[in-house]
Formats: sequence, structure tokens, C-alpha cells
Amino acid sequence: MGDDTSGAAVARVFDKPSHTPLESRQVDTRTTIQVSLHEANAEEILSDEMLASRIAARDMQAFGQIYDRFAQPVFAMAGHMLGVNEAEEAAQEIFMRLWNKASQYDPARGPFSHWFMSIARNHILDKLRARSERMR
Repeated sequence: MGDDTSGAAVARVFDKPSHTPLESRQVDTRTTIQVSLHEANAEEILSDEMLASRIAARDMQAFGQIYDRFAQPVFAMAGHMLGVNEAEEAAQEIFMRLWNKASQYDPARGPFSHWFMSIARNHILDKLRARSERMR
């Protein structure tokens, strides 16, 4: 296999037709490990708590990663409680709250996901209260 560390090189090892039993196939595990480490470095995986501290420092990339992780559950909660018509606007407002209040997150008090989803729930409840007051 050589020193080629591209993902294609690893794929070729597994795509070859096997004329011998699987147990006796020779696979260059060194290449597989190098590719895995390269992929891990390319897509740096940070905890939600670490991303929250970076958001507090106004890191847009960290905000984007949190958005990617939490947009679907926030939108689902808003859609369930408010209806689909108001869910998108509520989700945007919730993420704006995160941007403005990320410095208030304290990891000693619990996981980021609980803190953030509480912000989302409270914002949605505020919107429901305002709606009911308008209806009266």
C-alpha cells in the first residue's frame, strides 16, 4: 500500500475482490490510523461547553457549530409548542439570546444542553404568554 494516506487508498484496500478468506487478508492498519487521525484533526470536535465559552468570546465558527447541533431540537420544540408558522422566528430569537447570553453559562451548574434548552423553553413560554394576553 505504501505511504499513501488518502481516504481513497484505504477504500481501495476494502474494495478489492477477495480471493482468500477475510481473516487472511493483509490490510495496512498504519494507513487506516493515519487517515482517521487526519480526519479527526480536520473536523475538530469540541464539547458544547467549550463552544459556549468560545461563543462568549464572539467566535462565529463556534456559534455555527452549536447552531448545527441544536437547530433541529430547538425548531422542533418551538414548532410543537407554538406551531410551525412561528417556530422559525422563535428559533432565530433563541439563537440570538444564546449569542448575547453565552457568557452567563456556568459549567459547574450543569451541561450546556440543559442550560440552552431551558433558554429555548422559557423563550417559547414567553411567546405563548404574550399570545394569550393579546387574545384577551
